[in-house]
Amino acid sequence: MRERLKVKENNHKKKRSEYRVLALDQATHYTGWAVFNNKDLMNYGTFVAKGENEIERCAQVKQWMISLIE
Repeated sequence: MRERLKVKENNHKKKRSEYRVLALDQATHYTGWAVFNNKDLMNYGTFVAKGENEIERCAQVKQWMISLIE
């Protein structure tokens, strides 16, 4: 269930006008995600929650999102 985002690293210093965005398309079974650095797509994918009910699936998505931030 733990999936790490593999983001292409930039070798330049970050300017104040640069930003990174994690975009989510949230649902109860499938969650689509994408990482952008400014307007450039760095990585994307899906996470599939396999719990038997919505509460279990939401808990899985929560744990997955926490693992992304760590």
